[in-house]
Amino acid sequence: MLHLFGAEENLRTITALAFPFIGKGQAVTFPVLKDAYRSFLRTVQPSVPSETGDEPAYIQETHRTLEYLSIFSADSVLTDTRYQFGTVNESSSVVEADAQKALAWTRKCADSIARQDEEFAALWPLAVNAVFQAPSEIAGGGTTSGAAGVLWVDPRGSWDDRDLQEFLIHELNHTLLFLDEFRFGLFTSYPELLKQENWVTSAIRKTVRPLDKAYHSVIVAADVLLAREEILGHPDSVVLHPLSPAMAQGTMDAIRDISLPATRDLLTPHALEILNCCQQEVERLIRKNRWPVTVPAGE
Repeated sequence: MLHLFGAEENLRTITALAFPFIGKGQAVTFPVLKDAYRSFLRTVQPSVPSETGDEPAYIQETHRTLEYLSIFSADSVLTDTRYQFGTVNESSSVVEADAQKALAWTRKCADSIARQDEEFAALWPLAVNAVFQAPSEIAGGGTTSGAAGVLWVDPRGSWDDRDLQEFLIHELNHTLLFLDEFRFGLFTSYPELLKQENWVTSAIRKTVRPLDKAYHSVIVAADVLLAREEILGHPDSVVLHPLSPAMAQGTMDAIRDISLPATRDLLTPHALEILNCCQQEVERLIRKNRWPVTVPAGE
């Protein structure tokens, strides 16, 4: 979403969602839009805490961290993702040193990307409302549709700045896609998404997942590839995401599976347009970089 469609189109979506909460005749400045966007989110996810200010809030208070953690823990149980969160020390009013270090590193990497990437610089401070840290043995962080605008981080010790930067681009894309879904709708039947006969192989993990998760993985993978092409460069070694040729192959394979009649029918015309855009962009990168990727026949 971030590099597939650019800042302008994503800003249109956020503005459309926020517009009913902007006063009549009020000039649409960044603070006004940010506040209206938060008002929109409060109406669709009233149980999620709401922050203030023009920038993402990097959560330092233990009680606030626990509020966000409870939402992410509940959503994790309801999906195929099991984050297995560790324990947050409740004896202190502020989060522990490791959490503060993770938050500072996240802010540093977000600032670093913003200096290189105008699209990220325009959308990160608007779309993201809160960043909190909580420990997990199996994941380095994530987002959830039940708390759009909130990012959980727990960077791995094996990551370097490049991995965390790609993680932030990855998760911002999830957030932008959540917002796009609020505006346009992506799926024709949510109960059908949960049926295992409609699960498909995802682009990045290459595991069989619910259709909505696999669909998200295609958009995220395509956008990370575009970020590498335009901003970060294609790496020779990786930790978080696969090497570019492998991720391009996974993306094409996932598009092929999602495009089969049974699952394709569960996507709205708008969702299919996004999928087609991903396919075109990834195929362009494959040709340009001469990656040894098999493009499925008929795609």
